[in-house]
Amino acid sequence: MPTILRMSLDAILGLADFLDDVPRDAETVRIPEFPTAEDLLAVTGDAERDWRTEQLLSRLAARAALRDRMGIAVVRLEGAAYRQWLGGRVNAPALQTEYMHSRTELVTGAAALRALGLPLEVAKPLGKLRPAVGSSLAARLARWVMREESSPEELESLAGELLQKRQDGAIRILQEMLEPEDFGFIAHAIDEMAAQAELATPDGPRPGFVFLIPAVRAGEGAPPPVPASLAARLAGLKLGGAFGHIGFAPFLIETDSILALTPSQLRQVAAALAAGQRPPVQPAGGAATEVALLGIAAGAGEDDDLDSEESEEAFSAGLQAWGDAIQQELGLVAEEPVFLSRARDILRRVELAIPDEGMDGGGDLEADAAAVAALAQYVAGAGQGLAAVVFEDGSSETYRIADGLVAGNDAAALDHGLAEALSTVGTLLVFARREAGGFGLTGYELVRNVIRPLSAAEVRGMAAAFAEALDGAPVEAAEAPMLEYDPG
Repeated sequence: MPTILRMSLDAILGLADFLDDVPRDAETVRIPEFPTAEDLLAVTGDAERDWRTEQLLSRLAARAALRDRMGIAVVRLEGAAYRQWLGGRVNAPALQTEYMHSRTELVTGAAALRALGLPLEVAKPLGKLRPAVGSSLAARLARWVMREESSPEELESLAGELLQKRQDGAIRILQEMLEPEDFGFIAHAIDEMAAQAELATPDGPRPGFVFLIPAVRAGEGAPPPVPASLAARLAGLKLGGAFGHIGFAPFLIETDSILALTPSQLRQVAAALAAGQRPPVQPAGGAATEVALLGIAAGAGEDDDLDSEESEEAFSAGLQAWGDAIQQELGLVAEEPVFLSRARDILRRVELAIPDEGMDGGGDLEADAAAVAALAQYVAGAGQGLAAVVFEDGSSETYRIADGLVAGNDAAALDHGLAEALSTVGTLLVFARREAGGFGLTGYELVRNVIRPLSAAEVRGMAAAFAEALDGAPVEAAEAPMLEYDPG
């Protein structure tokens, strides 16, 4: 059975596909309802589709349609009736769609909401957005989102002000000023800044990011404590560069409790985990079934290139080894780790009924081709060395640079990595080999087609994660220059 986090992720991904298929001029949206798991299997023929996830997806689709001032009509899809209609034809998704749109027995109005298990209040139209005027922190954050061109430095400054002054109340006011998708975007960005702290490792201090390992338990008796030995055991199992140094809270938490934490509380949790202290969060109770390990991790070593079949197999083997270790230590069936900021983003999207295009959480923004070309040209200017693109989820790809070319002349792979990072959130690091020995390091922060040069202090702490790829050679950090290009 999937965890609430996996179920929620699948539902918001499915919501994006569902809404893409709704005509722009539609006045009423048909919402499928499968009475039982057996009906779902009989209609779709797909044993991998989870009934609880489908129920959640239908509720999200209804809420999204109502928010956009469209009506909803629930179509009850029973397996026996569908199979009778199908006759001797081979089942296919197109036939399932045809069947749903051919039904005349529709449930509408308040009865539709009751059929989906939704309260009548969701049908009420949203009120007008609160004006984003004045000098309050919430208003300044809202105006940052609304502007077509906003710098990541300004957002970093505003989020820093919120965290330093603990003005968590600004988040509630901010939600009243923004459309749900805009609010979800900026709330996620603030969470990313809040849920991290400097982590001491054997190789020196590194940025540490809070993460979860979600699991499901029977909910009988007190949840098991998390043994101190588990962190060392998992760190010894190769999974990826983002999980080379790990620390855990000594107890399990309830997964859905993370959404109630304020940004200031996220910062306190990160600081406590980084210091090896008990984080200020409530442990899971004896009746809890949806639980998670709460930890902090820092990168160590060069990440695998997960685009290769061999690396995918190694990563899958690492996940299996992690799962086996957690099963042995805690008796839990766990899913793969996910950063806390992303986990909150997933649950928040369910709460707001907004879709998700994928793990980037950034919608369908297309990378600026001119910006990609400018970044690639800067990489080529290194002559000899190494380029690294770090993505939003902490994974990274590296590219050897020889005579101004990507090793193997695979420039398309570099362009693809740059485009992915630029269209969401990422970092480009360029290690240029120096004639006197060692490497010069510069870097850029990439946030939704905005490129910000990083200072020497900002990139210096990132070099350690790629020490192995640089054969331990010394690195001297410097501030990156501004890139000149005409945005597309």
